[in-house]
Amino acid sequence: MDNTKELTFRINAPLNEKELSDLFISSGIKRPSEDLERLKKMIDHADITITAWENDQLIGIARAITDYCYCCY
Repeated sequence: MDNTKELTFRINAPLNEKELSDLFISSGIKRPSEDLERLKKMIDHADITITAWENDQLIGIARAITDYCYCCY
């Protein structure tokens, strides 16, 4: 049996709100993890996302809002 884990990072990769919800719930972070409509807006309105994946499972995310010349939050 192959237990190989492949870790990859993706920039602006397609992501759905259910994957984000599952990540927030498993991490224990205080976010509106049950509000899928809000999570979809959080994904759709982020200028940049960097996600971490273990095989095909989302295991981390960084989201940013930026003006692309000076500020990035």
